[in-house]
Amino acid sequence: MIKSTLLELLKTLNKEELKRFEDFLRSPYYNKNSNVIKLFNVIKKYFPDLDSTKLKRDSVWDELFPEKSFNYGVMKNLIFELQKLSEKFLHLLHYEENKFEQELNLLRKLNDRNLFQLFEKNLKLFKTAVNNSPIAPDHFYYKFLTEAAEQSYLSLHYKTKDVNFCRSEIMNESLMAFFFSNFFEKNYNSFHDSKLYNKSYDKLTLDIVLKSFENNPVSNNEFVLMHYYALKTVINFDDDSSYLKLKKLLNKLFTKLNTDKKFNFSMALVNFCNFKIMKGNTRYVKELFDTYKMMVEHGFFNTGKDDYISPPMYANIVSMAGNLKKFEWADKFII
Repeated sequence: MIKSTLLELLKTLNKEELKRFEDFLRSPYYNKNSNVIKLFNVIKKYFPDLDSTKLKRDSVWDELFPEKSFNYGVMKNLIFELQKLSEKFLHLLHYEENKFEQELNLLRKLNDRNLFQLFEKNLKLFKTAVNNSPIAPDHFYYKFLTEAAEQSYLSLHYKTKDVNFCRSEIMNESLMAFFFSNFFEKNYNSFHDSKLYNKSYDKLTLDIVLKSFENNPVSNNEFVLMHYYALKTVINFDDDSSYLKLKKLLNKLFTKLNTDKKFNFSMALVNFCNFKIMKGNTRYVKELFDTYKMMVEHGFFNTGKDDYISPPMYANIVSMAGNLKKFEWADKFII
């Protein structure tokens, strides 16, 4: 039968992606083997199920080459080529979705080809786009790379009169903000899971980085502080002050955050409230409901990858609304 990994990969394509993939295969820039296109057209007949039992190599061969005897080597090579092209297509899909990566690569090529006027124009546009993007760890990553590209350019061409020449503070702070926000976020998830599943957790590096952040200029960065306070809440569920500071910053920066960040920070508040409630602190029942209510009413009850709310969260919200006698709101929510 046709290689299962190829079929599993192709199954992930939706209708629009399937059409684009066919266009991709027909492009001589990427594929010059017409038999690979023929193979895809045979497989395409069996979408969306792609039942491997109906895609046996010999039967597919008969559709491809009805007048030739089955050749295992040729068939194997065609399948291999189609799989590699499928992987290349997924790579390009991801690349097309990331405009910042495209702009960075363009800047590198413009610089390599000594197209300096175009480089300066595109660098200015790129800096504006990054500065206006929603706040997220990647925001600081691209801000760092933008500043690093500018500093390298100014230094390489001895543009000593430029106002940004040797001004590395934005570059340095952006890199540190990227590091700390990612470090705190990843350790929040791991530390939370270690408590949930009763696993040991090595806090040595964690403590060193926390102390380093507290004495770092980036400790004034409100977005990084949100990650810091979220981590502090899970390290110590009795740390009400970190919970309150995280909640305050979430409200303050709400419109500047992307959906993913709104969801993650809100879930940090939810996790904290749930622990408090389990310990008998009923004051946090209303706190928890208010957070759920905010998530529902602003449409970020998940990370944005799906358009539905998880069954456990749905049940919790309905139950909590009933307990707090928020019947009118619960009716609207259920509908």
